[in-house]
This record gives sequence, structure tokens and C-alpha cells, in this order.
Amino acid sequence: EGNLCGGWGANTGAVSLDENKEVKEAYEKAMKSVVLTGGEWEPVAYLGMQVVGGYNYKVLCRVKESWKIRQQNWPSSTSMSIRKEMQHS
Repeated sequence: EGNLCGGWGANTGAVSLDENKEVKEAYEKAMKSVVLTGGEWEPVAYLGMQVVGGYNYKVLCRVKESWKIRQQNWPSSTSMSIRKEMQHS
């Protein structure tokens, strides 16, 4: 992908996690070990990657349960950074 060490690179390919196996595996692993607030999170798009002694993936997520503000439901979205350590041989 041509990323510089420490710099973020935008994903220029498929954005679906189903089409990005490593990102999907890192996302699923992260979701098993994190406590989220505001509802259930759903991955929408793989946005990019940073290389820093491993990989940080940026994923856009939709919060399925809306936050209530002034008695109105507002749809929410957020981005999540997911870390995957490099394999050392």
C-alpha cells in the first residue's frame, strides 16, 4: 500500500470489511475485548491504515442505537482505530 512508517494512508480499494480479511479479523478481535457505550456498533467502511510497529486500521462505524438528545433520536457514527501487532519471526 506504500504507507510511510507513522503516516496514515487512505484506503483506495474496497471499503467493505468482508473484502478486507485482515481488517475484518482485527475488528472482530477488538470487539471481543472492548466495552462500548451508546448501543451496538456496526462497521460501515474501512477508511485507511497506519504502520507503526504493527498496523492501525481506521474503520467507520454506525451506532445502531441512537443517542437521545432533547427527546429526539439522532443517528450516530464514529471512527474506530484498531491495532494489529506485527508478527515477528
